[in-house]
Amino acid sequence: MLLINNVILVSAMTMILVGTLYPLIADVLELGKISVGPPYFNFFFVPLTLGLVVALGIAVFSKWKATESRLILGKISVPLLIAIISAGVLPFYLATDYSYSITAGLTIFMTVWLVATIVKDLIEKIGANLKRITKLSNSYLGMQLAHTGLAICVLGVGLSSAYDQTRELRMTSGDSATVAAYQFTFSGVDQVAGPNYTAFQAQVKVTKDSQLIANLFPEKRHYNAGGQVMTEAAIDPSITRDIYVSLGEPLADGAWALSLQVKPFIRCIWLGGVMVAIGGLLAATDRRYRRRKKMLSDNGVQL
Repeated sequence: MLLINNVILVSAMTMILVGTLYPLIADVLELGKISVGPPYFNFFFVPLTLGLVVALGIAVFSKWKATESRLILGKISVPLLIAIISAGVLPFYLATDYSYSITAGLTIFMTVWLVATIVKDLIEKIGANLKRITKLSNSYLGMQLAHTGLAICVLGVGLSSAYDQTRELRMTSGDSATVAAYQFTFSGVDQVAGPNYTAFQAQVKVTKDSQLIANLFPEKRHYNAGGQVMTEAAIDPSITRDIYVSLGEPLADGAWALSLQVKPFIRCIWLGGVMVAIGGLLAATDRRYRRRKKMLSDNGVQL
């Protein structure tokens, strides 16, 4: 399982490296302009991630040197069933139009599969006595925390891709538009002054089911010193979704171009990454490593 883990991660790294550098090399060698975008990365990264997550779920039940396949099959049957049912049902619930998304289904399968195997393994180790968790090694707890972080990160990447909704609109004061069940009402643009810039500031009210969600104020800034024009998006963050509003260019008849975007679960990407990092640090504090260092020192080995 460690070998599979390393092969998949090195393959993913190589895929990203090639996709990033090849267009630059082709440009230098005058082979033409090449653009590498989402289709390339999705084609390779999705199966690699699926393989990694499936292997992680099996690895948690594996023993050193040898593990009977019968033992593995007996332990993964319940998590696998839960993951399949969740992948078949939850995408209908998450979609605003109750349609089924294959990307969302695959994402939920990977997330639920990995979390379910982690929970099952923890239950087997501590039973009904939660105090036993303090008896577990830091390396084990760090591993499980990092694996949970990976599951949350996968959830954020997959669902934000599946359910991301964006609309580019021409709006005048009083106009409204709906994106992913959120209603955006444009109230016009004011000119404001900042410490080193002047800006056009829009006022956008966001509601859902007649309940106020946020008042957002995106800006189009003009910096006095260098003359740069910058767009400052307004963001309403949440653990389940982020709402973005960007102010574009002024149009005829007092209208403005606006970009309205709702990205579900985007914060889970950063939360998962933080959990992976904390899990790695926790595993590194395992006292077994300090015992090994002390033993080497007692035996006269220079450290």
